[in-house]
Amino acid sequence: MRKSRTALKTVVVLALAVVLLVLCVSAPTFAWFERPKSKTGGSLSLNIPYGDKDANGNTLSMKAYDGKDLTMETFLSTDDAISFSETPAPPATSVSGLQPGHRNYYKTEITNSGSTEQKVALFIKNFHPTISATTNICVGVNYPIKAFKNYSTYNQVIPPATKNAVSNTVKRVYFEPIGRVPSGNNYDAHRTTWGGTTFYVKSGNNVDSNVQSNVQMTRIGTSGYYYADIPVGHNQLYFATANNPANYQRTQTFTNLNGDGLSQLQSLLFYTNGTYTDYNNAWAGKENVNGACFVKYFNSVSISVGQTISVALTSGTDYCGSSISYSSGNTNIFTVSDSGSSKGTITAVAEGSATLTYTITSSKGETATKTANVVVHGFDANSTTITNAPIVTNLTVPANGKTEVWWFIQNGDDEYFESTADASYTLEGIFLSV
Repeated sequence: MRKSRTALKTVVVLALAVVLLVLCVSAPTFAWFERPKSKTGGSLSLNIPYGDKDANGNTLSMKAYDGKDLTMETFLSTDDAISFSETPAPPATSVSGLQPGHRNYYKTEITNSGSTEQKVALFIKNFHPTISATTNICVGVNYPIKAFKNYSTYNQVIPPATKNAVSNTVKRVYFEPIGRVPSGNNYDAHRTTWGGTTFYVKSGNNVDSNVQSNVQMTRIGTSGYYYADIPVGHNQLYFATANNPANYQRTQTFTNLNGDGLSQLQSLLFYTNGTYTDYNNAWAGKENVNGACFVKYFNSVSISVGQTISVALTSGTDYCGSSISYSSGNTNIFTVSDSGSSKGTITAVAEGSATLTYTITSSKGETATKTANVVVHGFDANSTTITNAPIVTNLTVPANGKTEVWWFIQNGDDEYFESTADASYTLEGIFLSV
């Protein structure tokens, strides 16, 4: 039985070999070397799989566009695309002195005289933008689509500028030791006790039994006012004229600072009036004062050359104070505006790091400061010629019709890179591609 099965398999294999030999002799087989080297014609078409049809029931086809019967003309605008020249001319091949934010506008008319619609792309040939950290050559399209591309940073990924916000951990208090004490012999002892120049503020949440913070106060110039910052969570305090005070060398305890109105956005001024409590503590009153204090601020900034970012703080929300200013520790790395509508806006100049300083001034004249580390990242400005710089792609030009492309070359990137110097560029014309 096994021998008969083997013989049967052998006969079947021989028969199939004979059939394959006959087919190879009688009909041509597929070979790369036998294929035609070219095809000619206005367009090629291929039926879409599954027999998709249009609204009229006609089978749709896929077309390969050849750009046949296309011509184009370009017109220049000298008034920001309000009007264009009547005589066509190619874009200038060399441009210098393009001011920051300015554009050179063009209108390119593409005409199709054939009976088949065409899909095309419009390119700039051998486009070479300015190599500079302070200029950005961009190409944009207003019609028939909206598009914008920065070619000074072509093929580079430039991250957006970022900033990190942090909360402040202190609030500011003020002290006036003897400024409101009446004159006369009855108050001489008080003046002797409190007439020094060293004062402390002791704070906490149960300060008479547990002083959690003991801060020596700072005198404001030659005035009679002193200030200090205490932890934002502390709700009790007293002032003292000695580090380990006797009863008469300290004020009474203020037990509800939050209820008294003390916060990061509202400072309090405490003052003695020369009288004493039953516990022989010097009696002190209080009033609101426009102090200097941060609620939150930005402690770090990451930005790339040419970018801008606002680190401005809002009065009454981010800080308390009469005024605020911003300064750069190194204007060769970054600058920061300190006036006008752009106040608090950083502009990155060169790669490196430098310190941003916030300075708040109070109604008493002293200041509070915070700093931020600003890191400016560099990038390789484009130094090569872009052989084919796209203006617009996948553009349909109808059969026996015309399509207009309104486009421009601009010095400056509206989203990321504000140019600060005149720019230049060269090109070798524009061309169509299918």
